[in-house]
Amino acid sequence: MIKEILEENNYYPFGLNHQDYNTGIRKYKNISSIPRPMGVKKEEVDYKFMYNSKELQDELGLDWYDYGARSYDASLGRWFNVDPMADHPKQVGASPYAFVNNNPIRYVDPTGMIWEDPKDAERLNKSINKRIENIENKSAKIQAKIDKGGLSDKKLTRLEGKLAENSQKTELLSQSLADVEAIGNATETFKLGRPSATDGTHGVVKGDDGVITIEGSNTGLHIHEVRHVGQSLEAGGVKFNKDGKLLNAATTLEGARNNEVNAYQTQYSYDGSYPVGASSLKDINGKSLMKIKTADGRVVYEKLKDKKK
Repeated sequence: MIKEILEENNYYPFGLNHQDYNTGIRKYKNISSIPRPMGVKKEEVDYKFMYNSKELQDELGLDWYDYGARSYDASLGRWFNVDPMADHPKQVGASPYAFVNNNPIRYVDPTGMIWEDPKDAERLNKSINKRIENIENKSAKIQAKIDKGGLSDKKLTRLEGKLAENSQKTELLSQSLADVEAIGNATETFKLGRPSATDGTHGVVKGDDGVITIEGSNTGLHIHEVRHVGQSLEAGGVKFNKDGKLLNAATTLEGARNNEVNAYQTQYSYDGSYPVGASSLKDINGKSLMKIKTADGRVVYEKLKDKKK
């Protein structure tokens, strides 16, 4: 099937069009799928989503791009509104009008924000802190029983084991809070979203607009993927494959397995869930990791198995 090229636009890094060999904005004819303003005929529609797939607002000759949080002038390489996150630690020392820290080759700013919706971070922090408080209250009750004395050696050992596990859970969830903060301080724009795959798996995916979606159908799964983002930031930055999926931050198979175990242990610390079941953090390990399967029976982490010699 031969397709007609309707438009071509080439841009300088800050968004100005190359001159003379671009077709520019044109009237698309007989394209019913393109949204049109009220009163505009179906047969004739201006398509204005151009640089960074943002809508060019050319009314009154302004030629500003609508990024949601603020407007951008490609001829100046500057925002026309103050950065709503200007007082954020990562922004201190930078102009609140500077686009992508004056480096459009390296950075993108899909929405003019850091977390696309800062409330995502607030909700995560609130949920994690509530769980930490719950664990610490349980530990306090356990410690009170131990301090009271009169326990058999068997029961004392069991309670001390619970205290140790609770301490580990609190440590893992505290790391999760640090991950949320690190994401807020990262260059990229992140948001929480639902899984894009239909096989029950979830991940971290970078869209064509540069926004990175942390996928999950519940808070526990979001926390799992937040841990993977944290691992990547600790290793030097987030990296993605050709399909836009986050690469494991480890450089060895063992390290990759450990990263997955760490993320599942963090998830378990929050809501007690693990795809193949677990009664303690010790049950979440490299061996049980290989038992996790998709709905159609495929081993999820097949690629992380040691290669046969």
